[in-house]
Amino acid sequence: QDTDPVQAEIVLWLSGERDHPSDPAHPMGRWSLEAGRLFIVGDPKQSVYSFRNADVAIYESVKDILEANSVDPIYLQTSFRSAPAIIHASNAVFERVFRGPDNPQHVPLKVQPGHEALPGSVDLFLCETGDADSEKSGDIEGAALARWLREVVEPELTRPDGAVEWGRTALLARKMTTISPILDRLRQAGIPHSVHG
Repeated sequence: QDTDPVQAEIVLWLSGERDHPSDPAHPMGRWSLEAGRLFIVGDPKQSVYSFRNADVAIYESVKDILEANSVDPIYLQTSFRSAPAIIHASNAVFERVFRGPDNPQHVPLKVQPGHEALPGSVDLFLCETGDADSEKSGDIEGAALARWLREVVEPELTRPDGAVEWGRTALLARKMTTISPILDRLRQAGIPHSVHG
């Protein structure tokens, strides 16, 4: 999933020969691959982050080349890391988000057998902020998050002895550049936090 066009082409050259140059229907060209020379593992949902110039179109092109060479994909759908609530929530979101030709195919995750009753919850918090990249937007979002954490989440994290287990909570931000105003609001609300990434 973190493959850029140059890396993909190098791997293809090591695995076979290009039969035809690229065209609109086949952006990486058409290839004849030698059996048993190429094994790829990837998660196209990760490519949407463009980490190290990754492009989901490259992933899909290589997958198409493999399928044209009679290689059938095997989908590893069972999640061994997430509670059922997280799996069901991500399936519901990605089923709607990953539609259309510029997105990876949605392959729903399944709960690991025997873990169907694991506790957990997912709260989808929507906040209308206008321009998502403005500092004012971050301030509005930060204030709303801090209020939600205090009013809704903190009571769920409070132990009988009064200690709050904030470490059981994670907030994900799309960009590190927009997180400063959110962190300011968390500090103002006295909510302990750390930043990773």
